[in-house]
Amino acid sequence: MKLDLSEMVWTIINFLLLMFLLKIFLYTPLLKFMDAQKARIDEGIAEGEKAGQAKEENAKQLAENLQKSSIEARRILSESRAADERTKAVILNRANESAASMRNSANRRIAEEEEAARKDVGKSLPELVSVLTFHLLGEAKPAG
Repeated sequence: MKLDLSEMVWTIINFLLLMFLLKIFLYTPLLKFMDAQKARIDEGIAEGEKAGQAKEENAKQLAENLQKSSIEARRILSESRAADERTKAVILNRANESAASMRNSANRRIAEEEEAARKDVGKSLPELVSVLTFHLLGEAKPAG
């Protein structure tokens, strides 16, 4: 086997020309395509991470809002109960005062009526004794 220098030079030239053409028409566009693909993938990953972070932040904010709402609801409920208790106490006090006033008024009226009855009985007692005496003795009623 014999090595031919011109054939070897042409083979090297053809090889270098083929490498140059492959680099221009195949390798460079392929690298651009792969870089663009990588950029899109990286962008998708970044958006996914952003979405995950946003989801976590929203979940935290939702939990905080829920906790604040729960605390606010408990506070409102507590205030409402306290207001109800105050209102209940006021109503009971008024009812007790009204009942006491009515009781005192009734006791005064009873005392007044007892006093009036005593006076009436005191005024008519001599006449009643006289009528009763005549009635018991069987005598006629005196004109009186």
